[in-house]
Amino acid sequence: MNLNPKKVYFRASHYASRIHGTTAHIKEGLRYSIYDLLIGLMLPSGNDAALVLAENFGRYLCTEGCRTSIQTLKDHIESDPYDTESSRKHIIKFVRRMNQEAMSLKMVNSNFSNPHGLSDKANKSSAQDVVRLTYSALKYPLFCEIIKKD
Repeated sequence: MNLNPKKVYFRASHYASRIHGTTAHIKEGLRYSIYDLLIGLMLPSGNDAALVLAENFGRYLCTEGCRTSIQTLKDHIESDPYDTESSRKHIIKFVRRMNQEAMSLKMVNSNFSNPHGLSDKANKSSAQDVVRLTYSALKYPLFCEIIKKD
């Protein structure tokens, strides 16, 4: 996706704002830039930021399949993406894409069952896979900019 992370905003859902563990202190209903969510995800390891990103990018992924039908796409966009059922559906779509991307990076010892890594034994990775992911991420200037922050 060709988005400006400093100019595209996502609204935080009730579901994302209530996640336990380490958080970026995301508040329900407020809008956050993708850039700020990435900072919240990477620096304090915010589980709430991970969910906001997954819900919203998952929503985009769900609409990818609707592009052939204008009415289906319109119906999907007009549905409330912030109710719990929609949130979970979008997160599942996002996690599937996470696993596809992991395979494309040859992360053969990794499996993701949620976007934040909490409370699920199905989430796994190896040190080698983490190195592969990091090496790939270091190719993106935005990633490098964020990890240089204090």
